[in-house]
Amino acid sequence: MIPQDLEAELRKQFGLSLFGAQPVGGGCIHQAFRLETSEGPRFFKFNRLVELPNLNSELLGLTSLSQTQTLRTPRPFGIIQTGQHVGLLMEFLEASSPQGPYWESFGHQLAQFHSIPQTLFGWESDNFIGRLPQHNPQMSSWIDFFVQARISPLLKDAVRHSQLNSKDWDQWEKLMPSLPDIFPDEPPAMIHGDLWGGNILAVDGGNSPAWIDPSVHCSHREMELAFMTLFDRIPDSFYRAYEEVYPLSPNWLERWDLYNLYPLLVHVRLFGGNYASSFRQHLRRYL
Repeated sequence: MIPQDLEAELRKQFGLSLFGAQPVGGGCIHQAFRLETSEGPRFFKFNRLVELPNLNSELLGLTSLSQTQTLRTPRPFGIIQTGQHVGLLMEFLEASSPQGPYWESFGHQLAQFHSIPQTLFGWESDNFIGRLPQHNPQMSSWIDFFVQARISPLLKDAVRHSQLNSKDWDQWEKLMPSLPDIFPDEPPAMIHGDLWGGNILAVDGGNSPAWIDPSVHCSHREMELAFMTLFDRIPDSFYRAYEEVYPLSPNWLERWDLYNLYPLLVHVRLFGGNYASSFRQHLRRYL
């Protein structure tokens, strides 16, 4: 249930009368609820006060996505905090199974989002991917950003925590000089940053795409598309629709295991286990 201190703050800050709270699954960090309120249904997630930076990061990410006016993004109403807890209140989106033009709409809208002009890789602030801090120094070079802000720091941390080893680092060092010959010459693109199946919703009766739980920054757009396929199968109709708006560089499928070194490293750091083997398999493909 919602702690009494947070419930009192919801009433005070947002003027809401609460009629019920139903747990909502899917997350692994915060407790999440659908609230029945005097203003209609709301989505509310909360945690201990120490998680304030994580929820602040999510609030900023949702705001940034909303401002692009591309994919549907739940409206964030704000952060509340007490002496013990912190919570984020937002619009509740009713999700269902994809129907009709869902995947074509998703492809068109994501391509429109990726085509918004950006000047630098990185972001105006650091944020989180899951519970893991994500550093976003702004750089003009994609190779520098990918190496210095994505793979090398996480790989060093994984070696330090005995999740990977020095041989893995040596193989990464062997691969680095080849990166300019592998990656396409593309401008920065704003990406959602954590666009796996659990963060994509089918709304409006299943006909329209929406997204939640962002980890926004500017990257190669192929980083986003590759991560979408790491755990999920995306139908061909999505890619056809995407390329109608923003065609991909040649041989895009050949690079996706390389981009996915980053989300695999994130999973190595967060969960360990078989993700280390998957990381090694992806890395070995390019050696």
